Amino acid sequence: MIRSAKMPNTILLLDDEYNNLVSFKATFKERYSILTASSIKDAMDILENKHVDVFISDQRMPDGNGLDTIQEVRTKYPQIVCMLMTAYDELKLVHEAINQGHVYYYITKPWNEDQLNLVLVKALEKAKSVQELNYKTEALEKAYYELDKLVYSASHDMRTPLSSILGLSRLIRREFQGQDSALKYVDLIEESTDRMIGVLDALSEYSELRINEVVDSTINLKRLAQDVVQTALERNLADGQEVRTNFNYSGNDYLWLPMRKMRLLMTKIVENAFQYANSEEKLHVVDLDIVAGEELLTIEISDNGQGMLPNKVHEIFNLFYRGSNQSRGIGMGLYLAQEIVSVMEGTIQVKSEPDQGTSFTIQIPLKYGEVTNND
Repeated sequence: MIRSAKMPNTILLLDDEYNNLVSFKATFKERYSILTASSIKDAMDILENKHVDVFISDQRMPDGNGLDTIQEVRTKYPQIVCMLMTAYDELKLVHEAINQGHVYYYITKPWNEDQLNLVLVKALEKAKSVQELNYKTEALEKAYYELDKLVYSASHDMRTPLSSILGLSRLIRREFQGQDSALKYVDLIEESTDRMIGVLDALSEYSELRINEVVDSTINLKRLAQDVVQTALERNLADGQEVRTNFNYSGNDYLWLPMRKMRLLMTKIVENAFQYANSEEKLHVVDLDIVAGEELLTIEISDNGQGMLPNKVHEIFNLFYRGSNQSRGIGMGLYLAQEIVSVMEGTIQVKSEPDQGTSFTIQIPLKYGEVTNND
């Protein structure tokens, strides 16, 4: 719950001593909205039903202790600033709790009104900053959600008319067969339309990347990688140049990984290896080695393509970066690959030299559930 500017600053005090509750409320009721509870259960009920900025708990309660209560409150209501009220003989415990981030500050008994008010002012400032951050986070998440909806809708709504344009251009090509001047315009139409469809594909892939993919079964990574390489060969991504692929796989074929993200990752790094062939070489070679260990998946892919200067390598993961005029895409492929690896808590490293090719090393930690074959 985000506190509006008109809501009063609300403080909840948990203490089993009636006199302390009455004294605290009488002292601060003119400055703040004060709530009190004499048991942990009552305090949790109040927190569930009312807005609270600052929660203060006595350490020694008949039905538990303050520190454990504060840890529960922080778990359920992370926006609330928590403080502990305690005696001097428990300060070591309090200092440890502060260092661990469980407690914002502590109050010693008996408390001094002026000192306590200064602490409350700081605590409420802290609560306000946390609530403002939460509000901005919620607004940002809403903007991302609406952007994803826009991207998804636009990419699907525009695909049909673009496909129609391609179909019509092919009809025109057959109608005006042999008329080179007309066919040049058809070529331009088809080239522009194909490029726009590529943009929509990239936007759809970006939108899909943000979807939380639930992993509930294993995938056959070896077969997936083979399919991706075969598709790249069939699409002739090396511009008709003779291509040789060397594929090696060791370890368990079935891995507990997200299917869509792994397919997209493999597709992007394989397409990149095929795409930037060196025109000076008669044979374009792509090596793909995958090792599925017990705890780590390692994917290495290298090529003898045009390569690039080592000091430019860090730029290839930038959004919309295009390495050369050989690039057919809009510069999102390796950006998406890096994002996928990051989501799966992995790493990706690149080595490259001009005219010597490029190599990628990807490492992803493996997590296992109940093994099932999901072909």
